[in-house]
Amino acid sequence: MKKSLTIIITCFLILVIGITYLLCILKENSINKKFEYSKYKKYIEKEIKGVELITLMNKISDNNEKNFIQRDEKGRFIENEKNSIKLDVKFIDFKDVIIMEAVLKNGENEFLKHYSNSSFKCKSVEFHEKSKKIRYFLFEQI
Repeated sequence: MKKSLTIIITCFLILVIGITYLLCILKENSINKKFEYSKYKKYIEKEIKGVELITLMNKISDNNEKNFIQRDEKGRFIENEKNSIKLDVKFIDFKDVIIMEAVLKNGENEFLKHYSNSSFKCKSVEFHEKSKKIRYFLFEQI
């Protein structure tokens, strides 16, 4: 009788500890997602200048490197399904979109010389399916 009661109590405690652990993980993930979105919220919701856009590109590049996102042979970040972020820019002067890595490769100073006072608006934001973190930005010069 005591042995079966001890087994039942042990199983119950293990179950409670397991559920508590899972709830803590879910809450932490939710907080991380909100924090991730809040880091980029100001860029999404308003018109920004070229100076702010280059700052965003540097933040994204640092974030990708911090998360060990691999690069391809051309130096572009390779998208993963968890925490990579890409950014493209559509300039008035060019037909095609320009990837963030190309802008950074040409140099911040060169970009700022031509576009520091230009205005840009975020036209598209996409999220990773699994992690629900930001996956992609598209900014257009306005």
